[in-house]
Amino acid sequence: MERLLTREYLITTLANFVNASNFYLLVAVTAGYAIDRFEADSATAGLVTGIFVVGALASRLVAARMLGLLSYKRTLVIGLTIALASSLFYPFAPTVGLFILVRAVHGFGFGIVVSATSTIIADIVPAERIGQGMGYYQLSATVATAIGPFVAILLSEVGNYTLIFLICTGLILLALAPVPFLRLRTITLGPEERETFRGFKLRGLIEVPALPASTLAALMYLSYAAVIAFLALFVLDLGLPGVASWFFLVYALAVIVSRPFVGRAFDRRGALPIVLPALAMLILGLVLLSLVDGIVLLVASAVACGLGAGAIQAATLATVAKITPSHRKGIGTTTYFLLADVGYSIGPILAGLMLPLLGFRGLCLMMGGVILLTLLLCITQRRRLKSDPG
Repeated sequence: MERLLTREYLITTLANFVNASNFYLLVAVTAGYAIDRFEADSATAGLVTGIFVVGALASRLVAARMLGLLSYKRTLVIGLTIALASSLFYPFAPTVGLFILVRAVHGFGFGIVVSATSTIIADIVPAERIGQGMGYYQLSATVATAIGPFVAILLSEVGNYTLIFLICTGLILLALAPVPFLRLRTITLGPEERETFRGFKLRGLIEVPALPASTLAALMYLSYAAVIAFLALFVLDLGLPGVASWFFLVYALAVIVSRPFVGRAFDRRGALPIVLPALAMLILGLVLLSLVDGIVLLVASAVACGLGAGAIQAATLATVAKITPSHRKGIGTTTYFLLADVGYSIGPILAGLMLPLLGFRGLCLMMGGVILLTLLLCITQRRRLKSDPG
């Protein structure tokens, strides 16, 4: 069996971890920052959070071309450089409008990094270990979901947003440092294949066989992002300062514990036996979150959401990596994250609009309904989610 944990795998996974940590440090506090610094209303605060992913969504329009026409390594460096410049400017944005612009640019760089690292991993992992390889790679982002919000919420509660922005800048520098040591194979494209990446042709942006798994991921990300954007504020309103950070910590631990089993199960049985129970578990987590009145239910919800969302993330991305031909790996991962970004950007914006009408508990139930419809759709369309490329 071919080796999985190579130097290239570890450097790329580190870059993904740092990029994700940067994102999760900010996603948990930017709504509160906008309210505290700029006296923004809930709709504007939701926009501040969601616009980051709109920027990432825009990056998908160019990421596949960059990965196809430039090297994977150069694309990664470009994305990290954009993220670094944006992180440096956060504390200096004088108005909410400029802050939103910086968030959008940062999201653009973030999206390029995610596309690059995911494509590199999909290309270097042995085919027979794709479930494990993509799963462990995604664990780097999962650990970030615990560390990022945990640190950010603790610092934001004492008003230390500047330190959060400095930490984000340092993380990007940490990711850039080992990138020169990456040694990746060069993929030679024929004239017809290179033509695919020129201009903005649909075939150069979308990998059609990847759409079912990617759509499933989008609906999951929409529901989860809508809830976590305002989770910290909800828990504070309950009179439980500091408790929200435990949700992210327990969520991440649940994913970490389950991920090795999910990866091996995918390599043996495919995506469906993982996805269906995972959707049911995520519904349970959202329902429990709607009932939260203290730390016990919050922790129970985090466990259920972690087991459900984590398994869906691993199974859908591994499916896309498995069914996409080698020379179109960049387009396959771009398709996945394009739809995931749509979900993640709509989620907080939708939440900001619905929160005054439904309250946080009603919002959780609404998102649980979205996942229930997704589960029913997967049951009726299960053939489209098979991870067998044949």
